[in-house]
Amino acid sequence: MLKKLALLLAALVMSISAVFAATVEVNTADQATLEALSGLGPVKSKAIIDERAKGPFKDADDLVNRVKGLGVKSVTKLEAQG
Repeated sequence: MLKKLALLLAALVMSISAVFAATVEVNTADQATLEALSGLGPVKSKAIIDERAKGPFKDADDLVNRVKGLGVKSVTKLEAQG
């Protein structure tokens, strides 16, 4: 019983650390990293990088307003991915 509990705790810790390790920062990520996110292809990733060159994104709303082709739904999905 104790062994099962220890294994369950270890799995929980590993899954939580995997979530934090997978976080992508749009203000610093390169194009390949952005393209690896579901819903972002080469065109949208390049648009993010081009717009980011004008200054960092303040928040998700700023990203939606500045990057053509990214809507609230898309950004919400991206936030869910990290």
